[in-house]
Amino acid sequence: MGIRVRLYSRLKEIAGKDEIILNQVPRNVGELIESISRTFGEEFRKAVYQEERLRDNLMILVNGHSIKLLKGIETPLTEDDNVSIDVIDLVEIIGGG
Repeated sequence: MGIRVRLYSRLKEIAGKDEIILNQVPRNVGELIESISRTFGEEFRKAVYQEERLRDNLMILVNGHSIKLLKGIETPLTEDDNVSIDVIDLVEIIGGG
């Protein structure tokens, strides 16, 4: 079947789709991100990487669990896994009156 990857917000716009199914399952999250970055090009790479490391505002979930609570980019993957990737852009709102 393959591994299912859901893309959200800006990543969805860059890729032109909200879901990818990879027939060849990467060993871990780091390899998955590299594979997707090669597929969708430099704009995608810039959206997920900053100075050769994953951006702090990148949220990656494997089966609903943040990789930050698992093994980070070394989190292993299997073909039954569901991966969600999103970039959380926070806009600071300044109010006054």
